[in-house]
Amino acid sequence: MKARLFIGLAVASVALSACYGERNSSAYGFKPYIQNQQWVLPEAYPDQAWVYPAGTSPQAITSSWREAGLIMKTYDKSDGTYVDLGPAFYNLPASSQRGLATAVARMYSVSHYKLMDHYRKRPVGIYTPNGLQMY
Repeated sequence: MKARLFIGLAVASVALSACYGERNSSAYGFKPYIQNQQWVLPEAYPDQAWVYPAGTSPQAITSSWREAGLIMKTYDKSDGTYVDLGPAFYNLPASSQRGLATAVARMYSVSHYKLMDHYRKRPVGIYTPNGLQMY
């Protein structure tokens, strides 16, 4: 019984190793999976959703964000600029969160700011020249 089990495992391992070698050889054009392709091809993920028509006032843009529950308010303290996020911000996909964060940075001409939850009054992230980092 033990001998049959051992022989079966040996045959299975040889068969699987033979399949692995042929399938992943360069003769078949195998290309590894690339994670985070949006950073490899940034033009494929534009922040078009946060672009407004020319001539739109900043007050109109920020009030539309406030009404939508995305950005509730922005303010300055002695240790930097703060942006209070509304509940709808968390429902956005990551690419839209990054686009909105970049739009806020452009609108207020800041390169660094801290993201706070509007209702819990706790820090939830930071925006730097490297992009958005949520905690």
